[in-house]
Amino acid sequence: MILLNKEAILPLVDERLIDIAIVKSINSTNNFFDQQLPSQKFSACFAEEQTQGRGQLQRVWHSPFAENIYFSLCYFSSQPRMLLSGLSLVAGYAVCDILNTGFSLPEPALIKWPNDILCRNSKLSGVLIETKKMADQTHRVVIGIGLNVNMQSAAEASISQNWTSLAHLTGTPHDRNLICAKLINKLLASIHLFEKEGLVNFVLKWNKYNALLNKVIQLNHNKTITTGKCVGLSPQGEIILKLHNGEIRKFLSGEAFLQK
Repeated sequence: MILLNKEAILPLVDERLIDIAIVKSINSTNNFFDQQLPSQKFSACFAEEQTQGRGQLQRVWHSPFAENIYFSLCYFSSQPRMLLSGLSLVAGYAVCDILNTGFSLPEPALIKWPNDILCRNSKLSGVLIETKKMADQTHRVVIGIGLNVNMQSAAEASISQNWTSLAHLTGTPHDRNLICAKLINKLLASIHLFEKEGLVNFVLKWNKYNALLNKVIQLNHNKTITTGKCVGLSPQGEIILKLHNGEIRKFLSGEAFLQK
């Protein structure tokens, strides 16, 4: 078993203005930054284990010791909170692009809007964004990422949805330290571009990995179910549905399911 090691990760990281912490166990890596004060530096926390890992909609993220990557990145943004909602899509794209360009997957990894990463219709990775307004009017942004790397099948009984891991997909274990460095580099490059130019540069790239594109889905939004064909993503990050009567509707939030 090879544990995470800051000395193995840092030489592979492009950005010098970053602090990296590796903890053995924590309730959630997103919580590591609860007392973080405004700074010009990025901060990252990796954990070998999460005791209360969480995903979207407060779902539990299964986090066995030293098998996967549980990672949160913190930085401070002057962007309005409404615009920061697009970071969820940016982070999902960044993770998906790493998986498709850096590994010999049997099928492409795809994004189920807004940011669940799937391969062979099973969850491989997820993203959770949390923001907090600070006294200086900036926003503390925490991007939490869970990526199943070397998880074994024995964990399956405790997970409520279909899942997979890089080891399952490729038939071999993977160096988590190398993947951690790749995640930091891709995520920071994507954040810099997003902060400079917004979401517009990511929409076409994101749609390339859109798991729902041209499929009929059901969208649960504010406890209302809307059924339609997903025809893409808007420049604002909304999912675009074409209803059976031809009407086009856009949604900025909700949970999508393939129609059964």
